[in-house]
Amino acid sequence: MDVLIDANVIVGYYKEDVLGFNLEQTGLTGLVTDLVNNLQQQGNTIILDRSENSEEGQIFSEWSKHIPKSAREWFNAWFIKMLDEKRIVPIPVDQHLSANLLQRLYRLSFPNSVDKWYIRTAKTRAVSYQRADAHQILVKIISEDIDFFDPCQKDKAKGKHRIDILMSEDSPIPVILRPEGIDVCCVCNY
Repeated sequence: MDVLIDANVIVGYYKEDVLGFNLEQTGLTGLVTDLVNNLQQQGNTIILDRSENSEEGQIFSEWSKHIPKSAREWFNAWFIKMLDEKRIVPIPVDQHLSANLLQRLYRLSFPNSVDKWYIRTAKTRAVSYQRADAHQILVKIISEDIDFFDPCQKDKAKGKHRIDILMSEDSPIPVILRPEGIDVCCVCNY
């Protein structure tokens, strides 16, 4: 299975791997170091959008924007290693494949931001598999951003209520994405 990892999860990985933060300090629902190890053990690939002129698309730009400047060397070394090992694979994205899907998500207050690139990339990959079973999940987006679960709750959900939304099976955005072959989960549900 291919996965897309949101920037907030990559920042959590940096905090765990470099700064030695524990779960409580990262504020995430699970340990990202365990997630990265599980991805490798299961043979899953992290996919990113690829720009026409480079391996670095919108998702990579968001990742690097959220990593502190003091950690660029760590981030660049990690990224290059993952590319070399084919654990991260940038793919060309067909923006037209996701246009209708994004319109449905926008009606649920999904932001018209860099987050749409996760949807575009996931949709492109799911379509590329030409799935026979409409209920098969082919791509997972791993995020702790409430916009990928229930964006209407962004300013309301705090603490346990927010965690409950992230861990729910019936949040509005994943419910719309699953028939498209895409699922969204938080770190601890992967």
